[in-house]
Amino acid sequence: MSERATLRRLYRAIPEMSCKPGCQDCCGPVPLSPAEARRLGVDGVTTAGSDSLTCRFARKEGGCSVYAQRPLLCRLFAIGPAALACPHGCQAKHPLSELKAHAIRAEYVALSPNAGPDQMILDAAGISAASNVLADDPLAALLRSRR
Repeated sequence: MSERATLRRLYRAIPEMSCKPGCQDCCGPVPLSPAEARRLGVDGVTTAGSDSLTCRFARKEGGCSVYAQRPLLCRLFAIGPAALACPHGCQAKHPLSELKAHAIRAEYVALSPNAGPDQMILDAAGISAASNVLADDPLAALLRSRR
């Protein structure tokens, strides 16, 4: 399956959620897979803006200029684990389980080995290397074995 097709499948696995209009409180630079970078016209591996602490797609008036096409890690905010909780309490009607969220992140990391160091992706996804979450996840182990 192509990277693009895999991303579409992963995007569909993430419940829809609408942010508070104009909000950017969770916005910041996130890693991109090569397919996401191409689709968004980004030359690089993150959405970092000129100051590296903001997202290049954050609008001055608020909100996101690529919300409908936002990267996978942006889609994961407020749909599952507390590590990705919205500070305003926005959430999906049917949040992901911790296991499902970790499986999606693990597959994304396996899909995007060139999107930057794995730890950068894990940090952006809210997974600590010390938590050893991926080491104990059978799906992640399988995906790692396919690299």
